[in-house]
Amino acid sequence: MVKRVTLTSLYLFAALIVITGCSGSKDKKEKEMQEEVMAIHDEIMPKMGRLERLSQKLDSVKKSLKSQDKASASKIVELEKKKQALSDAHKSMMQWMRNYERPGDTMAHQDVMEYLQEEKKKIQDVKDKFKTSIQQAEEMLTSNN
Repeated sequence: MVKRVTLTSLYLFAALIVITGCSGSKDKKEKEMQEEVMAIHDEIMPKMGRLERLSQKLDSVKKSLKSQDKASASKIVELEKKKQALSDAHKSMMQWMRNYERPGDTMAHQDVMEYLQEEKKKIQDVKDKFKTSIQQAEEMLTSNN
């Protein structure tokens, strides 16, 4: 009888350790994924000001082209497209920040991981928009100097 109680206690203790260990592993994976998402955000956040400065420079070039001949019309259209791309990148970042919510403790691990994976994809898309719009605007400004 004593052996049976001891074995039962031992099994319960082992099960508790396994459950606790799995929970810690899940928490660690969730935390790592959360950190990956926020690392992308933190990488592009400082570039918000750069978007605005490039947009202002494009406006300045556009104004000077408007005062020139009619041949500048196609360049003005291109400048407006680049400026719109900068604006779209900015808006996508603002929208992501407005809609992002840190997953709650009550969510199941699988749901948390799926949510974070989707958010990682979204913020990566924002990063790609930033990179492309900045690069294209800078190229346009360089070619107009």
